[in-house]
Amino acid sequence: MNTIFLLFSLVTFNGMSPGYGFELTVQETVYVFQPFGYYSDTVVLKNTGDLEDIYYIGLISDLPEGWGTSLCVGGMCFPPGVSVYDTLSPGGTDSILLDIVASDDSAGLPANVLLVVKSLGDTTLAESVSILFATQSQGISENQKYGDIHTLIKVKENLLQVSLEGTEFPYELSIYNQSGALVLKSELSKPMNFIPLKDLSNSIYFVVIRKKDSIFYRGKFFLIR
Repeated sequence: MNTIFLLFSLVTFNGMSPGYGFELTVQETVYVFQPFGYYSDTVVLKNTGDLEDIYYIGLISDLPEGWGTSLCVGGMCFPPGVSVYDTLSPGGTDSILLDIVASDDSAGLPANVLLVVKSLGDTTLAESVSILFATQSQGISENQKYGDIHTLIKVKENLLQVSLEGTEFPYELSIYNQSGALVLKSELSKPMNFIPLKDLSNSIYFVVIRKKDSIFYRGKFFLIR
């Protein structure tokens, strides 16, 4: 099982603070659509702190109409939108099972489900796992490469971190809300950029990075505090 950080394929996510901490490990974060396919993914939640903690676990579905999704913790299953809580002792682990059933329609893909975990002992610790579904011909990674530019986005507290591997600066970053309204625009003028998000409320946002009239990156992130 491979691991990298934050919202990207085969991930280990780490939240740490004195006394509290947790880690998420997921098996797969990208699936190719199959009509009436059944997908089951396990995310392991581990308390890496030295105090007992309660974790909020939520599932947000952005999948096409007709698809089914459920979140199972401790032998009980819940639909998207239901708040689930799990208590772990220091070093304790629990498995979070995600079940997804596809319809025969691939319209609306690529799309994803978003698993959100937040520590109640230290509410600044929150991480997300994005699991994407797409057809074979679609691009399906939040860590995307367009032409000669490689783009990586991370959310850390009230900052959006954008890492760019390219030489032709600047780029233009636009953030849109779920209604499609532009809520933030910023110039990306160097390989590592930090965009303040303090004026944005908790929600899903869509990111577009442009160079002149060309789109180099499309993605999304979930903001939770």
